[in-house]
Amino acid sequence: MIADLEVWRTAEKLVVAYGGEALQEAEIQAKWFLEDGDPRSYFVWRRVAQAAEELLRDTPPEWEGAH
Repeated sequence: MIADLEVWRTAEKLVVAYGGEALQEAEIQAKWFLEDGDPRSYFVWRRVAQAAEELLRDTPPEWEGAH
């Protein structure tokens, strides 16, 4: 399985390339792999989509403010 670091790097590249549409682009990729019968790649792209969603959030996660 792909490392978390690679998932986050891919998500960051999508955000740079697609801006607010990065989440949708990752979901398109995931769907394509699912329809192509590649569940492993589908789950990787779902993780990328989740990471992109976090990167696009307007508010930081709760843990960022914790000391």
